Amino acid sequence: MRWTMLVGGLALGCAGADERAKDSGDGADASCETGLTAVLVVSELGFTVPDESGNVAGFDLDGITSTDGDPAGCGHGDAVSPDGETGVDSAFAGLAPLLEGLGAGAVAGLVQGAVDSGELLILVELTGLDGPLSPDLNDDCVTFTLHRGAGAPILGTDGRILVDQTFGKDTTYPSSGTVQGRIEEGHFRADNVDLSLPVQILDEFLVFNVASASFAFDMLEDGDVQGFFAGGVPVDELAGQIAAIDDLGGLQDVIPPLLESTADLFPDDNGECVELSIGFDMTGRPAFLLDEG
Repeated sequence: MRWTMLVGGLALGCAGADERAKDSGDGADASCETGLTAVLVVSELGFTVPDESGNVAGFDLDGITSTDGDPAGCGHGDAVSPDGETGVDSAFAGLAPLLEGLGAGAVAGLVQGAVDSGELLILVELTGLDGPLSPDLNDDCVTFTLHRGAGAPILGTDGRILVDQTFGKDTTYPSSGTVQGRIEEGHFRADNVDLSLPVQILDEFLVFNVASASFAFDMLEDGDVQGFFAGGVPVDELAGQIAAIDDLGGLQDVIPPLLESTADLFPDDNGECVELSIGFDMTGRPAFLLDEG
């Protein structure tokens, strides 16, 4: 059985090698490739923001639990997850409300719009499964790969992508490298995934190149999945893209330095963080992946 999850607005690529102290994750163990295959499609996508208690769903991306003023996080303290996990790196979650107040909040709608229109499709492929995806599945060795998708989705009455649709792969875009994931009681987790998320603003594309992202989602009884992913974005690259968008008016001068001051990952020799942690919430629905073999 093949299922597909559409991650609207995502375009994939194998990012260049990092020199951070983390395993690349490329090349999943061969034993992870024997079993069933499922491909999931994300029908809803948005920036992760704090909940009513100020907690943020996410991951400890740098292996450090920073406090306010800590140079390891360039002065930015880490968040706590809704489950009580400390060390969560998600600086953009605190920045998003401020950007909305400055008039840049429409970016979130643009991300979901790309999902609904099917302008950009991403297929999340899981191979080597010990059984069909379900809330009680356990599997400590699953191969996780992202592909750019091709095809026009049909939306349901809720305005979201209907289940059980068939999509092909857009071979003009490279797939991500494979990484080894795991499932515990229906909860999937994979780390060290490189991807790019282009969002069209006016006539320009703003590309979030997310390095070494972690993915987590839960299988639900109705076949959907819900979860999130997060990673680090090179702040100089993102700020430069925004500065180059002429039609942003005053925001063109305000947002780049704001991003640079909010960066919280991997300080350089000058003590300035080179990446900004960012997270995305996602919801997925089952569909089919066209077998082009």
